[in-house]
Amino acid sequence: MHFHDGKPYFQHNAVIGGGYVTCSTRPEVFHISLTVQHRARGGSWQVRGAEASDQTPDPRLNIATYAPCQPGAWRVVATISDNHAIGSYSDSSTEAIISC
Repeated sequence: MHFHDGKPYFQHNAVIGGGYVTCSTRPEVFHISLTVQHRARGGSWQVRGAEASDQTPDPRLNIATYAPCQPGAWRVVATISDNHAIGSYSDSSTEAIISC
């Protein structure tokens, strides 16, 4: 199983982040939590938008979320759990500096 993400991007006064999950063997139990996170200069990462799904990738699942734009650094974080070998893991995108 793998999460393929893109960098967060600005569109229509919002920061959008998303990606898709692929798996070669369909899990019986699956959950993904996707967040778009913002960090102001000198601050810490804060969740600004979130989406979750229990839909099983067969063989692919698309997911996205968004937040109102604020200038600063943004990233997408996916946390995935299933009933196969990986158990649970998190994956973060590359940061994007966005000016609204």
